[in-house]
Amino acid sequence: MKTPRQELKANKTAFVFMVFMVIAGFGTAAFNPMAEAKEEVRYVSELQTNLKEPVDVAVSDSGEVYVLDKKLGQVTVFDKEGKVKISFGTRGSAIGKMNSPESLALSLAQEIIVADTGNKRILVFKPNGQFDYVLGSRGSNPGEFSMPNCVAVNPSGHIFVADRRNRTLSRYTPKGVFLNKYALEQEADDILFDRQNNLYILFAKDGKIVKWDAALEVKEELTLVKETRDLLKVTTRMAVDHRGDIYLVEIDDKRVVKMAKDRSIALTFGSGGTGRGQFNCPLGIATAKDDTIYIADSKNKRVQIFKLTGVEKEELAMAAYEAPLVEYDGSISASQKIVDIDYIPNDGLYAVTEIDNDLIYRGENTDILKNYEKNENKLRKPKGLCVLKDGNIIVADTGNNQLQFISANGTNEYRFGVKGKDISQFNALEGVAVDKLGYIYVADTKNHRIQIFNEDGIYMSSFGKKSIASNKRAAPGTLLYPKDLVFSATDELYVLDYGNKRIQVFDPQGQYLREIGGAIDDVKFINPIDIAMDEKNYLYVADRGRHAVIILDQDGKKVLSFGSNGKGPSYFPRLTSIDSSSGKIYVSDYFINEIKVFNFPPANPFEAAFGETAMVTEDL
Repeated sequence: MKTPRQELKANKTAFVFMVFMVIAGFGTAAFNPMAEAKEEVRYVSELQTNLKEPVDVAVSDSGEVYVLDKKLGQVTVFDKEGKVKISFGTRGSAIGKMNSPESLALSLAQEIIVADTGNKRILVFKPNGQFDYVLGSRGSNPGEFSMPNCVAVNPSGHIFVADRRNRTLSRYTPKGVFLNKYALEQEADDILFDRQNNLYILFAKDGKIVKWDAALEVKEELTLVKETRDLLKVTTRMAVDHRGDIYLVEIDDKRVVKMAKDRSIALTFGSGGTGRGQFNCPLGIATAKDDTIYIADSKNKRVQIFKLTGVEKEELAMAAYEAPLVEYDGSISASQKIVDIDYIPNDGLYAVTEIDNDLIYRGENTDILKNYEKNENKLRKPKGLCVLKDGNIIVADTGNNQLQFISANGTNEYRFGVKGKDISQFNALEGVAVDKLGYIYVADTKNHRIQIFNEDGIYMSSFGKKSIASNKRAAPGTLLYPKDLVFSATDELYVLDYGNKRIQVFDPQGQYLREIGGAIDDVKFINPIDIAMDEKNYLYVADRGRHAVIILDQDGKKVLSFGSNGKGPSYFPRLTSIDSSSGKIYVSDYFINEIKVFNFPPANPFEAAFGETAMVTEDL
């Protein structure tokens, strides 16, 4: 214990030292050890139960920890006390099983999204662990994967998948509708989003992180070199916290490096070994808003949990919610090989099919399609239909080269036509449309013309002749295998000129107005098979060559496209028909025994919940 004289001497010494520091220009802040907080980490605990090779980790807002085990092909969910809540998944190739999975993420609805790398697909599970649906198939086309190794979800819920071998980034809506594929310059090792919707892509081979802004355009490139050593070249995974700082997992040095927003190193911790804060092949990493850090310590068969302290930075503002412009709504059970559909508001969905004796189907309460009880129409490979307001139906009976008029109860009222080139004769007619005055327009496909009849089926006129391309462009107004036609709300006639891969617009008398998708247009079609138009004059094109639906505005400008040949809610292996009404899009496919239904635009969950209007944007 110090004497009073000793205490006085010590105080004088401290005062003299403080005066010296002020005179020297350091100020009293340098003397105060609390003036500048120092970031530190503290060990909290570890999770080990049921783990064999944990490779990735995610944490929910409620504190539940999701751990992906590569060896087991399994996801284990721990509650915030560290107890196992559920485990699901096994190793294998069947639907719902996993083969060498590498990454997982949580959707806004707490669905678990897993990069099932060995099976070349993405699996989506419900919050209770029940398998929900699959995204992707083996391949290199849009919606297909060769080695999907990273998944991430942006603040608006869109799902992103990086494919290491294909060097691509795929984008899906929150419910799995395929939207876009982006080419990457190198193999991506990890992807993540910050709160402001910036995307970070790790290219370890090149020693850089590329930052994309919310519009998915390159914003900047980040590097991290210390003492001539490129730290990003030994980074395996990343995480970003609510302040925008990035955490890098270094597999060689078996440590974590924290890179601040100013790109300086704010903190490093960890070493090799089996003790606390020691790692053996650290891989996945996640951060929580309470500054908890979770690290998948793979070969130590555990997840270590740490607490960050001493940070006084402000958190990033959350980006505005961006609702998708189109979203999956459900499906209607149906037969396979449906070739055309027609939706009538307040009535139901109608379709024609090439099986079951070519019966006409009618939707009852839009939940299932079933055949009419009567089978006296003797259709042969019908390709098109048009349902009138009174429920009567006009069918393009393609195989019989006839136009059939069928009553609302399914009985045949009248038919006419034979194969030929004269008026009122047909050669493989496919499309039918009716204008506001009741006149019937028929796409006489192999005669390369449009024929017009009155409501009784009496011939009135025709227009169009076979196209002969000149300088890679067919003459305006000429046709080559017209397949479908539809009227707009302003009574303009849109004709799908299939052979010329374009849509031509005519007035009701057949005078050419303009074209969409031809050689002079920015919109290109590969194999357009069907068209539709809604009451707002949005034009829908089912492009079988793209396995996608393309939506155009009334000026013919592209709004968006969706769908692919990769499995998922927007899986279209062989598109046949499309229709739209009152914000719903109905899509049929020859090989799928259901009609897919999409919302355009979808209901905004934030608006429904809080009565607010959210920002709506979409990358095209």
